[in-house]
Amino acid sequence: MNTFEFIDFFTTPKNTVANIPLEDIMKQETTYKHTVYINFIDFISDIYKCCNFNVKDLEHQVSVDIDRSNIFINETNIRIQEKSKWFLQYVKQNHRTNYIKILCLHNQAIYGQVLELLMGIINDPEIHIFELDTKNTKKKIMMKLIDIQTLEFISTKTLRIVKFLPSEELENLFLVHIHIAFTFGEPNISITFTIDKYKDVLS
Repeated sequence: MNTFEFIDFFTTPKNTVANIPLEDIMKQETTYKHTVYINFIDFISDIYKCCNFNVKDLEHQVSVDIDRSNIFINETNIRIQEKSKWFLQYVKQNHRTNYIKILCLHNQAIYGQVLELLMGIINDPEIHIFELDTKNTKKKIMMKLIDIQTLEFISTKTLRIVKFLPSEELENLFLVHIHIAFTFGEPNISITFTIDKYKDVLS
């Protein structure tokens, strides 16, 4: 039986886990949603550590990641040439005190930690998390910085949960829509997983 193990890191004691059969989840409703809360300082520290606490290394990685993502400032999709260079200048000019924190949020390493959480809730060695097909329009990460009245960050990404068949082919089981949100001044980042049946969403 395919089992997801959902752990709420904010409201659930560390030793308390809820084992929920995947089949039961999908029988109850088409979409299953669950949110975990991660301490912002710990989260950002891990991201910055990946860049050896070096601002230049962080800027380089963010530049690479931004160029392959959909980037928004408020409601404006930044589609100019050298958008990563423009973005770095924008953040440095407008948010100098939060420069490193904002760059850490715009680093795709943020999804490395999300994948660790996802792998922690899947309890089946034959089930894996993959990127979407390269032709799928949802493949790109969306990252949005909102700074009109409050300073907020939102990022979304869609992955697929697959199973290896005896024929060595892949069976697409589910889509996982990930939504990351953080408002500066709050203690935690929220990460929401929405799980849909693959065939229902794409049929």
